[in-house]
Amino acid sequence: MSWPWGSPFRTFFFLDNDGAHPYPLEVRSVLFLFVPMFKAFFSFLCALLLGLMSACTNDVVSVYAPHPAFLRYAPVPTAPPLLSALNSPGQWCSITYTHLQYTIAAPGHTSITTPATALDVYGRPRSIAGFIVGTPSLPEATGLHEARAYDLVCPSCYRTLSIARALTLSATTPDRADCPRCARRYNLATGTQENAPKDNQDNAPLYRYRLAYNPAQGVMVIQN
Repeated sequence: MSWPWGSPFRTFFFLDNDGAHPYPLEVRSVLFLFVPMFKAFFSFLCALLLGLMSACTNDVVSVYAPHPAFLRYAPVPTAPPLLSALNSPGQWCSITYTHLQYTIAAPGHTSITTPATALDVYGRPRSIAGFIVGTPSLPEATGLHEARAYDLVCPSCYRTLSIARALTLSATTPDRADCPRCARRYNLATGTQENAPKDNQDNAPLYRYRLAYNPAQGVMVIQN
């Protein structure tokens, strides 16, 4: 195929084989306008791709709640309900606290109260209504059972009415927590709501927090 002014790869730079301009002045003017437009479009396309990548990153991070949270507890082996929840799939416990003590309770276990040490309260334990800690019956995508931490608050009551009503762990159904106020049921294995009462309240997933557990040192840290 022949081109009126030679190879397009060479004429892109507006030169012919002798180094002279093969295009009329009017054509060169149009091409000089086209090149900046192409650069602007390319820059826009790059910005759009970066925005999409950022949105995907935000979707991954959003599995955790935006609320601040912190709790350090040690030694874990001295609290049987917590030790079982961190190591046994399908086991969960609730943790509430004051500036003086922790209360750990779980279905099938005796509730225990332990004094808060100076190291425990140094980071100022923080949550909305306390914590739910446990290990889902269902494994993660990796095939492993990993411990999770949620806020003890009912997300629907808190989100809609700013009521910090604590959930109750089910003694009969594994991986379930119930709200005694709005009657919503939550699946602890997935963090999602199981039913949707028609009460004009928002439906929302549980507030999940990051959890780290070191069995060798017997230390559990919840942080968000």
